[in-house]
Amino acid sequence: VRGEGLSQEGSFHFMCRLGTPSSDAMAASVYSGGGSSPSNRTSASAGGGPNASTNGVGGSGDDKNVVTIRHMQTEGKVWLRVTKSFTMGEIKQKLITVLGLPRGSTVRLLQQISGGFTPYPDRQMLLGLTKLNAAGTTWHGVELDASRSTALFRRLAAVVESDDFQAELAQVRKFASQSPVAAWKALEALAVRRLAALLPDFGWEPSGD
Repeated sequence: VRGEGLSQEGSFHFMCRLGTPSSDAMAASVYSGGGSSPSNRTSASAGGGPNASTNGVGGSGDDKNVVTIRHMQTEGKVWLRVTKSFTMGEIKQKLITVLGLPRGSTVRLLQQISGGFTPYPDRQMLLGLTKLNAAGTTWHGVELDASRSTALFRRLAAVVESDDFQAELAQVRKFASQSPVAAWKALEALAVRRLAALLPDFGWEPSGD
C-alpha cells in the first residue's frame, strides 16, 4: 500500500497468492459488476477486470444502487449493486452467479400481497425497490473463499493506486504532523469507506463494521 505514517501497531498485514493471469480471469468471472446493456450486465466482471472501476463503486453512472435480498427460510442476506432498470430475471441470474449456486438451482423473488407472497414477473424492473424476499434453493450468504479473496484484494489494490484515492491520501498527510491521531482516524475512515464501497460487488453489506 503506497503511503506513509502507518505504525507497526496500527497496520494490517496479510499474505495472498495471486496466481496466473488465466486463473485470475476465471476467478474474476465469478462476480458480476454490471454492464451498460441488459444482455451482458449479469455476466460482466466485478472482480477486477480491465473495465472495472477503480473508484470502488463497480460500474459507472449515478443510477447504481444496492438492493438487499433476504432468503425467507434461512434469513441469509446478500447485497447486490444493480441499476434501477435491472429486471427481476436479471437480478435472479446475478444472485445465482454471486452465490455460486449449482446448476439447476431455483430462485424466486417474492412480493408480499394480501394473504401471502407471490413471485415478481421476470420482466418487472427493480425501479425504487431496495429490499427483496427470496425463496427456492437455500443459501446463507456469500462465503469468503480463495477466489473471492483474490478478486477483492485486486480491486482494493486498484482503488488504492487510483488518482482520487491518492489525492485524498495527500490531504490526510498535510495535517499528519500537526495532529497524528486525527490524521490516523481520517486515514482509517478513508480506507473503510473505500472498502465498504466495494463489498456489494461481491454480495456483502456495504458497511465498515
